[in-house]
Order: sequence, then C-alpha cells, then structure tokens
Amino acid sequence: MSWSVRSGHEHNFIDGRTQVHHVHLFNQVTGGEHNIELLLGCPCCPSCKRPFEQSDLSLLDPNAEIEKHLGVLSGNHDALMGYIAKHGHPLRIGPLGTVLPEGHRTSRVGDHRYLHGPRRSE
Repeated sequence: MSWSVRSGHEHNFIDGRTQVHHVHLFNQVTGGEHNIELLLGCPCCPSCKRPFEQSDLSLLDPNAEIEKHLGVLSGNHDALMGYIAKHGHPLRIGPLGTVLPEGHRTSRVGDHRYLHGPRRSE
C-alpha cells in the first residue's frame, strides 16, 4: 500500500487546546503528505455560531475515517502512476518517498529526486 499513517504520537494525536484529532498520512512512493482533522470540540450553528452540546463522541470512528481517506488516496496514487507510465513524464519525489516500485527507476537533478515509470515499448 502506498499511503499510510506516519508512526509516532506527533503524527496521530488529539490537540487538547483545539479539540481536534490530527492524523498525518504519507505516501511511501511519492513522498506525498495529507492531513486529516477530525473536529471533536463543540460543533456550532453555521449561522449564529452558537455551540451545540456534544457529550457523546462514541459515534465517531477515527479508524473508519482514516481508512476512507487511505482508500481515496490509494486510488488517486494508482491513477497518478498510470499517468506517468502512459505519458513517460517523471514524478518529483518528496523527502518521505522511500519505496521504489518494481520496474521503476529514480534519478537526481540538483536537490530533487525523480521517479521514472517502466520503459514504454512503442
């Protein structure tokens, strides 16, 4: 799987000040990053901003939210990899990109690393 949750408390925590659950996801191939923010604090009326009481968070399933995001991001990753394979354009890799897919190669230009798709037969 290309996308996953970064390990460590600093990448999956609840901020007591803002009452937001922060989850940092990353792509092991491209180095892409994505953040999920689950609002745990008092939701407010959109028009008057009056807070609603929220005493039961048991209906919120953070693992289900994370899995939903991972599924969408993985589908987007597959489409991106298909695009670079079809058109032959290199993909600049972020610093978190550590996995080289089979049949691909990397190159370096200055401070940047690039991922190249499998050789196309024409």
